[in-house]
Amino acid sequence: MDAPLIAPGKPASLNSSQAASRLGAPAAATLLIVAYATITSLLLPVNVDVSWLLTVGDRVLNGERLYVDIAEANPPFSTWLYLPFLVMERLTGLAAELWLSVGLAALAVASIWFSARILIQADESLKRYARLAPVAVFCVLFLLPLDFGQREQISVIALLPWLALFSVRDHRVDFHAGSAAERIVAGAGAAVFVMIKPPYSVLALAVPA
Repeated sequence: MDAPLIAPGKPASLNSSQAASRLGAPAAATLLIVAYATITSLLLPVNVDVSWLLTVGDRVLNGERLYVDIAEANPPFSTWLYLPFLVMERLTGLAAELWLSVGLAALAVASIWFSARILIQADESLKRYARLAPVAVFCVLFLLPLDFGQREQISVIALLPWLALFSVRDHRVDFHAGSAAERIVAGAGAAVFVMIKPPYSVLALAVPA
């Protein structure tokens, strides 16, 4: 029998190991940054705004009425935003601040991964920038440690997929970008952004429909 044909180039196993190596280093760095941000955020004093909204949320869970029993100037979503962490505190006995740190870190990683996925699907050449993922995680998660957990930080993290989708859309002749699921997730993130900061809804008027 004739010898089997061997495709020219590097063996598949070598290519796989190189790909794993390219992704492994950024992934490890991202995990280290997440661990550092989570632990450090627990050692620093909780931001006063975050502390207040956690207090308001705790009172809401105790049955008090927002804007009736509790004097609060922020829109209701600002309070609702922190309720899951307070619920987890009651279910597990672990502090809401811990759940906030863990949840925010997970949200940051998920948002950046999802945004990168949208961009890479539109342009495969962007894969070479995967090593910058840890930098992006650090910037959105812990660039301003004293403001960790603020509504503004959460809103920016939530908005990233929408910005990625809009960036891709802006470079397409037919303005098509992302799958239906990606557009739904990005839209939900943009909605969170607007509900946290309603005045920023005017941004929708600054971009083409």
